Amino acid sequence: MGKKSICMFAALALMAALAPLTASGPGASGSGERPPNQLAYFVGKVTQGFTQDGPSRLASEDIDGYVDLDAKVIRSVTGELEWDYGGGVVTVDTPMSQGATGFLKAYGAVETSDLLISSGNGYVSILAISLDGKALAESGKVLVQAMTDEKNKGWSTIEGFILDLGGFPLLVRKVDAEVAFKGRPAPSRVVALDENGYELGDPLPFEAFGGGFTVRLPEAAIYTVIEFG
Repeated sequence: MGKKSICMFAALALMAALAPLTASGPGASGSGERPPNQLAYFVGKVTQGFTQDGPSRLASEDIDGYVDLDAKVIRSVTGELEWDYGGGVVTVDTPMSQGATGFLKAYGAVETSDLLISSGNGYVSILAISLDGKALAESGKVLVQAMTDEKNKGWSTIEGFILDLGGFPLLVRKVDAEVAFKGRPAPSRVVALDENGYELGDPLPFEAFGGGFTVRLPEAAIYTVIEFG
């Protein structure tokens, strides 16, 4: 199943959850007779307790302040995950990992605490991760992972119906994306890696700007390593 299909199924599941609910529904706690608001599962932890003497009991985070049905945005209780289901984009923003996945070409640039991500791909996932245990803002080595949609060779459909599942090899769309690092000095080296972690060719170019630099990700590589110092 391709990433587009996964995203579509996730969106359908969310629509089903939204249909009978409003953000003012039960959220902080519930029981076997009155479960928490279904959107609580997107916001934070939901726990279920069992006893010998009575019905099981569910408890969840209060979703007030985390779900905006008008804007079609759901945020996690930590503030590190955000799902803009109206625009079709999920963002991750933690000190050591930041990125976005979804329909970035239509959505436009995505900004996190330390990055500005833009892509010409209809669907793409881009995630930057610190490799030395430090925050991205000060890490000496950062891995950027990028993946687009894929399909089997020979896959074909018509009007939403599958005609042929196809087979190997798996065809992956070329990456068309840039990642800008805000507030960082120019790196000492930028290099693409293959799927096994081996370097591909010469170091990649980057473009410095006031207060940061931009790297155009290689179109045929999943991994890019950025080194500082």
